Amino acid sequence: MRPLKLALVFTLLLSGCASRYVPEPIECSSRLPVVLSKINVTELMGKMVQEFCPSGSGPSNPMISDRDVVVVSDFVDITNFTTGHAGVYLGEVARGSLSEVCRHRVRQVDLGKVVKLNADGLVVLTRDSSRVANAEFVSKWAYVGTYSELPGRILLTLRELDLESGSTTRILAREVNHGCKLVYGEYKFNYSLN
Repeated sequence: MRPLKLALVFTLLLSGCASRYVPEPIECSSRLPVVLSKINVTELMGKMVQEFCPSGSGPSNPMISDRDVVVVSDFVDITNFTTGHAGVYLGEVARGSLSEVCRHRVRQVDLGKVVKLNADGLVVLTRDSSRVANAEFVSKWAYVGTYSELPGRILLTLRELDLESGSTTRILAREVNHGCKLVYGEYKFNYSLN
């Protein structure tokens, strides 16, 4: 009789645990498009860009004047060196922020002719200013963004480049930590910016 009682108690305990299981909803997916749809990317990018021009009235780099046109590329995934939908979206938000916060005159062009991102990092393909300064590519300055997905995190990096010298003048990086927590029987998406 005693083993039957133990089996009954054990079964009741297990059934109690199983009834509390709440499946994680699709909204808690860690896929980049889902995460980007849940966070305020405009606010994040505005804060990043504000560090390039803290006064809000122009760039902190004294070499960039209000009359300069800056080139801003789409963001590139550093794991496969492609932009994808997320990279295009992040690039659009970065262009808007640089225009609004820094008052840059922004231009979008294909930086692939001059700048290449590969496993060794950011590489300038040419330092010949005559090759860079043509009708299609009239800028000395560029901003190149990258992103990387990690479990529960997204790393965003924005580089300010002097295209004539081939040097990176400034790099900013921000990390978005994200995930879902079970609160009172419901999953809630949360994130923090570092």
